[in-house]
Amino acid sequence: MERSVTGQDFDAADIGDDVAHLVIHQIRKGDLKRLRGLADLRIRVLELRWLSAPDLTAVPLPVTLRALDIWQSPKLKSCAGITQAPALQSLRWSENGPIEDGRALGQLPELRVLRIETGVEAKQKLVDLEFLRGLQLDELRLNGVGPHDLDIAPLLALGGLKRIALHGTDWDEDSLAAIAARFPAVHADIHTLENYPADMGMRCIRCGGVRKMLRIRKRKFLWCADCDAKGLEKVLAGFDARVEVARQSNTQGVSDAQIA
Repeated sequence: MERSVTGQDFDAADIGDDVAHLVIHQIRKGDLKRLRGLADLRIRVLELRWLSAPDLTAVPLPVTLRALDIWQSPKLKSCAGITQAPALQSLRWSENGPIEDGRALGQLPELRVLRIETGVEAKQKLVDLEFLRGLQLDELRLNGVGPHDLDIAPLLALGGLKRIALHGTDWDEDSLAAIAARFPAVHADIHTLENYPADMGMRCIRCGGVRKMLRIRKRKFLWCADCDAKGLEKVLAGFDARVEVARQSNTQGVSDAQIA
């Protein structure tokens, strides 16, 4: 069962044992003290929206928690305190402050799914990607993150991923090519060229067809597969060439390391 309350109205005693999914909206600084008893609830999914806190140390997380979704909380810039939920398996961080301190994520042995995403109002900014080092993830989704000049080395060092998706990111083209060379699924996603939602307009002005989305920074975003076919093919071929260069560089780097 799912239950939704505001921080001002939260009362742990009023949350029934049948509630497995709890949503708490608008947790102002003065509301944090009202969260007493939250840690005693046996909920598995928790959503926090408009959390007015710099980290999670003041939020008593239940040890039973498996999934945590935090969004539209620009003051939140640290993952400190998240280890109160040692069995956490999934974290979604969207439209919050940049992750200035994500070291606590490395202390969650069960964390397998990490989604860092933009929202309706703003891109999700990051300070760096160092918090990815050492994580044992099955799934990583980076949607609309920036800035474009982040050091991608921690991302390239991830192993064991079963699913990865990078949508709407601001990576420069060489960085994106290096990521695509390391993770074939990212390369495949770029070539998939999903349809731009027909109900949102933006059809081709020449033929009226639904246009395709190309997710490469500083390249035209919407293309008609028919009218723009030659130009689209040229752009994709150029990107593929960058991916191959990155792939060869990675292969050479592995060979050099083996020789050393």
